[in-house]
Amino acid sequence: MFKKLRNIFRGSKSIKEKEESENNGISVIDPVNMATKGMGLKAFVNIDAPLLELSSGMSFELGIKDKLITGVSTEEARGRSFHRYYTQDEYFFQIEFFGEDRHDNLERLALFTYLEDEGQNLDSASEEDKDYWKDVIDNSQEYVCKNNTYNRVSDVLGGLEVVIMEDDVNTIDNTFAVFSRTLPNKLEEYIIVNAEQEVEVDDNYNITDHTSLCVSVAIGVDVSHNNLRVLS
Repeated sequence: MFKKLRNIFRGSKSIKEKEESENNGISVIDPVNMATKGMGLKAFVNIDAPLLELSSGMSFELGIKDKLITGVSTEEARGRSFHRYYTQDEYFFQIEFFGEDRHDNLERLALFTYLEDEGQNLDSASEEDKDYWKDVIDNSQEYVCKNNTYNRVSDVLGGLEVVIMEDDVNTIDNTFAVFSRTLPNKLEEYIIVNAEQEVEVDDNYNITDHTSLCVSVAIGVDVSHNNLRVLS
């Protein structure tokens, strides 16, 4: 579902860093040198990124530095992997790489959090609300949030996302658009406006049932691979 995002989130190339050990003749990658750093369910990820706390004019807030991963979604297509790691405190890591799960294959690593004062649950009877958010996602060239203007950097994206949790699996039907603004220190700050609903699917991934529609708005920034440490 997320493969088009690789054309949206652009940044400097990763520094090549590869350390391998031999285990019964098989080359094993140290988790520190994986693109995902070995993230997984129930892992704690420590974020040590002073730039995110000192950046002038940034609306994104880091929150607590140790984040527990409670949900994971993955898509793989044509050699490209796209991962989301959802955390207990309503953040998610967005990681994309091409080929093997190695730091030198990393193309994007970003951190997002949901904005509680943006978006809404859509009443099925309110066509006005539905039309408003549909127009934002389909047509709006700008999105204003916290008195800042973000410019559209994507087409309409979406599809089914399967989120695996410790005791459950959720399938989400997403339709979203991405907006961006450049901060004074040249960092990019992103907004994702997403119309989503949990669905049930059959064996062929045809939707057979769904819950009510809601709109979420997430704000995020790029994070350096070196700023993350997986604690467990």
